[in-house]
Amino acid sequence: MHAQAGWHRPHRSAFLPDSRSFLSGQWQAAPPAAVLFRSAEYPSFPVSFPPGSSRSDRGVPNKTAFSITKDFQSIADFYIDLHGGDVNELVMPYVYYPGIAEEAVSNQARECAYVTGCEYVVRSIATGGAFNSAAANGVPSLLIERGGSGLWSKEEVQAYKFDVLNILKKLDVLPGEPMLSNQQPKEITTAFYIDSEVDGCWYPAVKVGQTVSKGEYIGVIKDFFGKTLKEYYAPENVVVLYMTVTLGIESGTSLIALGQID
Repeated sequence: MHAQAGWHRPHRSAFLPDSRSFLSGQWQAAPPAAVLFRSAEYPSFPVSFPPGSSRSDRGVPNKTAFSITKDFQSIADFYIDLHGGDVNELVMPYVYYPGIAEEAVSNQARECAYVTGCEYVVRSIATGGAFNSAAANGVPSLLIERGGSGLWSKEEVQAYKFDVLNILKKLDVLPGEPMLSNQQPKEITTAFYIDSEVDGCWYPAVKVGQTVSKGEYIGVIKDFFGKTLKEYYAPENVVVLYMTVTLGIESGTSLIALGQID
């Protein structure tokens, strides 16, 4: 999850919605005569991996990425990134392992992914992100997704504990054997990440974790008056890994992620 906006101490705060903030999912609360600020340099505080060559490059986001890479990942034997979905997203429980790292790094990460309690293991072919950056630097890594919409439950916390303890046992950091599920995780090697092509209102027709057949209708974007702007259909037989659940959507932003299944 990333902070969306900076803000002054409120004094009789008021919500100031407009079409742009609605589409981007950002609401700004402001005291009279003072709109809360968003930094022009990093409006949603994006931490970019891999970082620049020095701690001073490109401001705070790069400094954060540089510190994580040089001060933490460089001395780690394994890197686990626990995600909960962004505030505007819902996700199903699944785990990414790096698919473009050196073979030994990717294989060790994949083996550890199989001892989590996730139903799906997804091969990532991305180069960005903290866990892919770690793998590119020779550190086996995983990214586990559970939850979403800024919410959490005790069950999800317990599931994360189960994941981490099993991985530590697999790595011989803790004694004992991993507690394996009766059902073997399903592996996904091809994923589709669909972005919006227009500004508008997003009406998904599917839910996270749902399996969808090739050509099946998955959602539509309409304008503020209900006119259909763009319909979306499943490119293959897929499972819905995560999706945006906010109504307002901007062109170019993520709508839904689909994992191809046999």
